[in-house]
Amino acid sequence: MGAYVMKDMELDDEAKADLAVPYPCETGVNKKMEPEYPWGLRICLTNAELEKLGLKVGDCTVGGTIHGHFMAAITSVSSDQRESGSSDRVELQIKQMCLESEDDENAEQDAAEDRPARRRLKAVYKS
Repeated sequence: MGAYVMKDMELDDEAKADLAVPYPCETGVNKKMEPEYPWGLRICLTNAELEKLGLKVGDCTVGGTIHGHFMAAITSVSSDQRESGSSDRVELQIKQMCLESEDDENAEQDAAEDRPARRRLKAVYKS
């Protein structure tokens, strides 16, 4: 298999608006939170998973970047034909994965090249 090519999964503006949910704020006016990425792409790691991956919660910083690879089983494949169009779906169950801190790797590379460290990616969700 060739080099990995990362694809940005950010939602388009129409999808963001469609998925917006109201939330209360200090002024009492409901604002709408528009997700930048589909909710289903989030992965939640608990202490048990972090331990298996050799990470501690202290190793993770909000806004930091983690590089990972995973192997997943295809658990479902479906195609649905409707009057409004077709809808295809593939469901995956992640079975094996590994993660690396990109921040550490970038800092090491920057130090080796005598450049100041920098963040390459911003947080997916902003508060």
